[in-house]
Amino acid sequence: MNAQRKTINTPVSISGIGLHSGIYTTVKLKPAGPGSGITFIRADLDGLRIPALQASTTALDYATTVGRDDVSVGTVEHLLSALMASGITDVDIHINGPEVPIVDGSALPFMHLIDAGGVRQLGTEVPLL
Repeated sequence: MNAQRKTINTPVSISGIGLHSGIYTTVKLKPAGPGSGITFIRADLDGLRIPALQASTTALDYATTVGRDDVSVGTVEHLLSALMASGITDVDIHINGPEVPIVDGSALPFMHLIDAGGVRQLGTEVPLL
């Protein structure tokens, strides 16, 4: 049996300071279509899209960073963990800076954010490994 693809039901956002950059950023989770995956969109850089894939990983020291074309988003691990725990397979993550806010240092604020937005099934299956 395969799991259902899921996205956030309604857009939600969270803001805060990046742990390593010290830059105040806002992250907005927006629904995405089936099969689009989890994608970071740098709103401050003409909407450059960075897929949350192992191949996009650019650094793992102190935090996980994904990037493309010399543009990156850092400290993504707590947000990605919350998305995985919530079963979200497809979401657009709009961010207006180089680093996800650290908030309280855990995935819990992102779990609350996802809960506030709700999770919607997309009607298609994703194969389980």
